[in-house]
Amino acid sequence: MRYRHPGFLLGGLLGSLLGCNSLPFAPPITLTGKWRGYDPKEPFGGVTIGLTLTQQGTAVTGAGALCFYMVGSCGNISVAGTYVPPRVMLSLVYEGLGDGSYRGTAEDPTIEGSLSGLFADSSYVFNPQ
Repeated sequence: MRYRHPGFLLGGLLGSLLGCNSLPFAPPITLTGKWRGYDPKEPFGGVTIGLTLTQQGTAVTGAGALCFYMVGSCGNISVAGTYVPPRVMLSLVYEGLGDGSYRGTAEDPTIEGSLSGLFADSSYVFNPQ
């Protein structure tokens, strides 16, 4: 029987990990910055959301605009929530329209999830700006 050095196994394991696209120890993205959200099922943009977020630890706060493409109007929106990688949970308040919530997963460079309560339940993708 042939003897194999333990380093051979470690080298193989590291090689397979480094060959993967998503490493298990990759750092989470930060939510601080400007984001643009859209419903990927709306061909003409439908309702877009522009946010400026600030992340401090797991707390997320921010503000922005929710814009209705077909009507051509926008309104202010405020945001508060948490980010415990990779989970994003946000409460949104739109002036004059009411409250909503967003639940998603942050995976570099996007956040994908679902928006509910403001006007309809739909999927939303946020990209950094």
